[in-house]
Amino acid sequence: MLRNIFITILFLVSSYTYSAAGSWSPYSKISNIFIEGSDTVAVATLTFETNIPDSYKNPSCLSNYITIDLSNDKGRAMYSLVLAARLADKEIRVTLPFCSGPRPLVHQLNL
Repeated sequence: MLRNIFITILFLVSSYTYSAAGSWSPYSKISNIFIEGSDTVAVATLTFETNIPDSYKNPSCLSNYITIDLSNDKGRAMYSLVLAARLADKEIRVTLPFCSGPRPLVHQLNL
């Protein structure tokens, strides 16, 4: 009985601490926001006060510069939320399962 409880607790702790590309990152405050790209393909680039661990990023793009695609409504909505979070000095978390060149691309954002 005690062994079963120990195994259950071990499983819960290990599944809680496990992270993978596409999982929600830990909360962190935004330190910088850059607007880059061309007139037709604009992107917002974020850096965080505490870098997002590489285990939350796609292994093909482990940069600490995080990209938001501003060429669609979803990206522009995320950019608005990022600006609100930065102005309010709030932490956000993101999912980063995809790449935009050498940089992680934000798929989801949570305030």
